[in-house]
Amino acid sequence: MGVHPRSCTCNLSTNLFPLQSTLSLKDEIYESVFGASEQLSIEQYQEVFALTGNDVDSRIQQLELYGKSMEDGIRAYRKFANMVPGLAQLSFADSDTLIKGKDHIRLT
Repeated sequence: MGVHPRSCTCNLSTNLFPLQSTLSLKDEIYESVFGASEQLSIEQYQEVFALTGNDVDSRIQQLELYGKSMEDGIRAYRKFANMVPGLAQLSFADSDTLIKGKDHIRLT
């Protein structure tokens, strides 16, 4: 017997990032079906995963989602950097400093 996400009385803020909303909704649905539980220790998780191959608390899925979120951020960062006029003519160190927003830029 499954619980449809729309039947869950979830209280998600629209201000959250989509990744946070997804993980929060998943946690709320899980808790509404199975009740509250403590997080498995690393050792417990590894033992269950080794025996069953089951990602019981979605650690692997969460890492994959975080990785995708980071990739998307890096792509947006790179797109912005490529739009800065003259950035390609600067040395790597200077362009890196400019993009990172350091206190000063060495213009030599």
